[in-house]
Amino acid sequence: MSWLINLKLKSKLLLAFSLCALVTVAVGVLGQAGVSRLYDLFQNTVSDNMMSITKVDSVKANVIATNRDFFKIIGLSALKANPEDISSALQSFKKNQAQAETDFRYYRSTPLEADEKAAGDDFERDWAAYINAAQNALAVLQSGDIEQAGKLAASSVTPSYRKTMGELKIIIESNERQAAEATQAG
Repeated sequence: MSWLINLKLKSKLLLAFSLCALVTVAVGVLGQAGVSRLYDLFQNTVSDNMMSITKVDSVKANVIATNRDFFKIIGLSALKANPEDISSALQSFKKNQAQAETDFRYYRSTPLEADEKAAGDDFERDWAAYINAAQNALAVLQSGDIEQAGKLAASSVTPSYRKTMGELKIIIESNERQAAEATQAG
């Protein structure tokens, strides 16, 4: 330590400023590493979590709209409404179905947790069953048997719809949990 006492003032000041500069550089490097990690976490949250949440919300909205259109077609047919109105509701049914399927395929292309994968597999199976049941009921409806179409709606379409909504609920809860974890990590 005597070497420090024996140094000239100029050398002591240079040493002190050099130490300060070294500490500043170290803090800057550590800060940059933290910012980089935070940026990566933010990017992951935006690209994976937010897109997953957005697409699942769109799937849910389109599943609900598809079901609404199905029952609208039955109601319009029972009321013997204008065939153009029935056709318009059928086109809306098909459009909402296609959009739900497109958005779900995009959602499935994002990184998924195990619970999401399982619920997604169940959704794909039950969504196909729902669409098949709805199309069967619509075919019966088109033949003019409104009562039988209503029975099919109650016995096969509605239970399939409830299953798909339950699976979407699991997926949404998983996405919310992941978003909360990402927020906590940030």
